[in-house]
Amino acid sequence: MKKMNNKERTFALMTIPILILFFAFNTLPLIKGFVYSFTNFKGYGTYDYVGLRNYMDLFTDGRVGNSYIFTIKFAILTTIVVNVISLILALALNSKIKFKSALRGAYFIPNILGALVVGYIFNYFFTYIVPAVIDMMGGKGTSILVSTKWAWIAIVIVCAWQAVAMNTIIYISGLQTVPEDVYEAGAIDGATGWQRFKHLTFPLIIPFFSINMVLCVKNFLMVFDQIVALTKGGPAQSTESISYLIYNNGMSGGQFGFQSANVIMEEKIKVKEKFNIPVTILLFLGLITIAFPLYMTIVIAFKQPSEMTNSISGILSLPKHWSFSNFAEAMRVTDFWRSLLNSVLITAVTVVLSVVLHSMIGYAVGRNK
Repeated sequence: MKKMNNKERTFALMTIPILILFFAFNTLPLIKGFVYSFTNFKGYGTYDYVGLRNYMDLFTDGRVGNSYIFTIKFAILTTIVVNVISLILALALNSKIKFKSALRGAYFIPNILGALVVGYIFNYFFTYIVPAVIDMMGGKGTSILVSTKWAWIAIVIVCAWQAVAMNTIIYISGLQTVPEDVYEAGAIDGATGWQRFKHLTFPLIIPFFSINMVLCVKNFLMVFDQIVALTKGGPAQSTESISYLIYNNGMSGGQFGFQSANVIMEEKIKVKEKFNIPVTILLFLGLITIAFPLYMTIVIAFKQPSEMTNSISGILSLPKHWSFSNFAEAMRVTDFWRSLLNSVLITAVTVVLSVVLHSMIGYAVGRNK
């Protein structure tokens, strides 16, 4: 047997532990889920093998079919919306504007917030603020979250609001790879505005466009947190996604084997210019969509229950008396400090493991070139 040299030994020592971890926490659960998909396993106790019955039931279960239709339609529409808005924002943030770095940082804020937190913020927005505004304008204000016809729009808005941030950064990275010489040559040929974007910019950022499209479709096909926070699959199961159906029926509905088959099926789908002042102004106005949900979160947190009314003034106004009683109550009725400690520990361990493991595999692959 040929003895490994130092380079090969380093590669083996770096990659073997990672492969073991990947198999233990990714491949093995997938294999077990595939096996369970051929059983009537409820998530506990004994089970029997039922062959392909779970897969055949998938095609006859109307609820499963509706969840697939909703998820696919939602993913396609939200992907289009997110990429159009992201590309427009990236073009604006990459142009000659003032406060460029500050604006880029501000527009990235939604990406650092938890999806559930964002969902609950917008739940309040759609339940109280929007109906109050409609009532003030003389209409009949009702929450769109209780409408089987319009509830999905709220989920699209929330997902797009948060997803635009990362996609914009990726598009900005792509735009910065376009050589200035290309634009100078295009200007000589008379390319300006739309023609410049269509024939020069977009063809050169196609790889970044492809990355964003793939990431969007993948993430939106797995939409879950926003549905939990906004509608819980309702009303009348009109916003029930594949992931939510799998979780709801698989974990609490005693259909672990059947939903394992559903998981297997889901995995198969899956020149120097002056500063552009007008663009800068528009970007600052656009920050309202970022700042308003954050403003509402802070204001509500410090308000007394007696100040929470359904009127516009009651909702948008600052607290009359700033109080920490809501924070004290939250800590009293929940195991706050344990939850905080768990979150910190999970975050710290995840960050350390990610850095260590990615560094190891990166170093090993780099040495083995």
